[in-house]
Amino acid sequence: MYRDLRARKADLERQARLLRWEVAMERARAAFREDYERRHLNALASRWEEAMRLRSFVDAMTKRASENGSEPAADATAALARASAIADSLDPTSRLESVLCEIPEPKPDNLTPFLGGLSPYGPDGHR
Repeated sequence: MYRDLRARKADLERQARLLRWEVAMERARAAFREDYERRHLNALASRWEEAMRLRSFVDAMTKRASENGSEPAADATAALARASAIADSLDPTSRLESVLCEIPEPKPDNLTPFLGGLSPYGPDGHR
């Protein structure tokens, strides 16, 4: 009788551990997706900031040349045009679809940082 009770108790504890692990894995997957998307958006924001900085530089150089009352040399004008084209190619706001990102299916080790010490390989931590 006690053996049956101990076996039943062990089975219930195993089931509870499995349920806690499954819930933790779902939360970890959601946190992974959010983190992946956040990193993607931050990379786009960095590219946008770089594009804006280059455009500001081109504008300042162009303004300085016009204030001096002289036409900039052809090679300087060409260099500024290339800098402007580089800024345009960096700017993710010119392509609205750049905000989209395909989030990959996480591998177990990708979920580890979001599991609060639990193993991504199962409730008992086995691979």
